[in-house]
Amino acid sequence: AIAWIQQQGKGRVFYSSLGHREEIFRNPLVMQFYLDGIQYACGDMEADATPSAKR
Repeated sequence: AIAWIQQQGKGRVFYSSLGHREEIFRNPLVMQFYLDGIQYACGDMEADATPSAKR
C-alpha cells in the first residue's frame, strides 16, 4: 500500500492506494486515516510533507 502527502504550489495533495475491498472502509482506523488526509488536503490540518527518502 502507498500513501503520501505533498504541497503543490499553494495547494496540497493527499494520495492513497489503500482500500480496494469494501470491508477495508469499515475499519475505524482506515476511515480516520482518510478523514485526516482529506483535512490535510483542505488545509484544515497541518502535517510535515517533507519526503522521507530521496529518489
